[in-house]
Amino acid sequence: MAQTWTKLLYHVVFSTKDRRELIVPAFQPKLHAYMGGIIKRLKGTPLMIGGVADHVHVFTSIPPTIAVSDFMRELKAGSSKWINEESRSAVPFEWQRGYAAFTVAPSGREALERYILGQDEHHNGRSFIDELKSLLDEYSVDYDPQYLE
Repeated sequence: MAQTWTKLLYHVVFSTKDRRELIVPAFQPKLHAYMGGIIKRLKGTPLMIGGVADHVHVFTSIPPTIAVSDFMRELKAGSSKWINEESRSAVPFEWQRGYAAFTVAPSGREALERYILGQDEHHNGRSFIDELKSLLDEYSVDYDPQYLE
């Protein structure tokens, strides 16, 4: 082929350190917009970003020139630095070390967008860990439960 074409869509999920509820609703739009800017700087396309007080869901395209692990390191480091500069809280903000990343078929876009938009309702009585287990099972990811806590 004379050209290279890609459409690499990912759903990534990551939590605040110790799943502390530090992302207050009033701050979420600014954080999500800032994260979208980081994604664009990395030559990706932010398709939807949402979440609740203790975690974030990012639906994004990622260029083939960057590994998912490098993309996530840049996204998390840049956003936590910005949060700490913006909030000036006595408690430093940190993301938890890991993340979950899943590929998404273009046909699954609408369902994923509805899922991300419905995070407040979805987490009414459901923990992040329960949601993560459900996502890992849905995407058939093998995991050791000891690393979820």
